Amino acid sequence: MGLSIDRLKDPEVLKDKAYRSLRDAISSLDVYDPEIDLRLDERTLAQQLGVSRTPIRESLIRLENEGFVKTIPHKGGFVVRKT
Repeated sequence: MGLSIDRLKDPEVLKDKAYRSLRDAISSLDVYDPEIDLRLDERTLAQQLGVSRTPIRESLIRLENEGFVKTIPHKGGFVVRKT
């Protein structure tokens, strides 16, 4: 995975912190680079941030509503590539 994310330490609204961390990490990706894996694995993201999968799921839904992520049923979430 090409995302660089720091673990969350404060218990302050984890879903908001997870959202900001993921949004910032996605924003820093070169989404034009075909070599970057743009699949977002909930388990991996939860481990990287030190949270459960629930705040990750909530963050991915919010990011999808904002156009950063596309969720494909039975496959997972993917960062939207810019064309």
